[in-house]
Amino acid sequence: MSVPQNKIAAVKIISTYVASDYKLLYLYTSEESKTMKILEQVARETDTQKIYTYDIVRGLQCEKDKKLKYRKKEEKTDIYKTLEFIADNIEGKSFVVFKDIHTLFETDHRLARAFKNCINDILNNHIPVNLFVISPVLHIPPEIEKEAVVIDIPLPSRDEIEEILNRFLEKNDFHGVREILKSKLIEALNGLTEIEVQNILQFCVQDGEIDDGDINTIIDQKKQLIRKGGVLEFVKPEENIGDIGGLDRLKGWLKRKKGIFDQMEKAKEFKVDIPKGVLLLGMPGCGKSLTAKVIIAIKCN
Repeated sequence: MSVPQNKIAAVKIISTYVASDYKLLYLYTSEESKTMKILEQVARETDTQKIYTYDIVRGLQCEKDKKLKYRKKEEKTDIYKTLEFIADNIEGKSFVVFKDIHTLFETDHRLARAFKNCINDILNNHIPVNLFVISPVLHIPPEIEKEAVVIDIPLPSRDEIEEILNRFLEKNDFHGVREILKSKLIEALNGLTEIEVQNILQFCVQDGEIDDGDINTIIDQKKQLIRKGGVLEFVKPEENIGDIGGLDRLKGWLKRKKGIFDQMEKAKEFKVDIPKGVLLLGMPGCGKSLTAKVIIAIKCN
């Protein structure tokens, strides 16, 4: 099975920083499981022997380090003792991955100093350890800003979503799904995490089939996900090109491009230039928002 380009790029850039001996990498992402798989690949490519993980509930863990089995649980969950353990006890090339500790940085201002001490000890004693923070919140205390490198772990690309979709269809014996429907499903699922894509697909097939009606189901599920964030508002476009007054040249362009969206796979096969976007510029009330909604409706319907 091929590795999606987004993951290849992430593995490559993290491996480069590791090889360059950067000691603190902040991985900005909400996809923890995916990111751990990326780090496992980086470890293989950089000959890293052990991966330690830390979170405030389970503490410090590593299957390959027997020393951890003899430590008390309260020592494993104490992040200060964890940082001391890293500097004093880890042997061999290793990664230490801290999960969701942004809340600790926000509430305990001593922690940044403890991290800086740990990094200094690693550097001064030439300990082959790289520290990683995985978090959906970007919060780096100023004390360690200079030591940290921020790397965005991208959401699944369309190719990755297509791979997830194909695996799902094969696993559930949904054969013969039209390519045009696949393209619409991929477009509707764009912008979601891998887990969200898998969950929504599973939700869609509870009626025993997957069809055009599931596009609306995906959009409704997206709406629920956006509501949880409390910042953005999801607007479901129900307008059509006939609702736009005037703008005949723009409407003609949109009608021509609709053929590309309706047959995206063939368009890619014949290397047709896929529209990347359009800039709408004008005074208030001239139809920019309406046109944007129509464009989205054209892509999704």
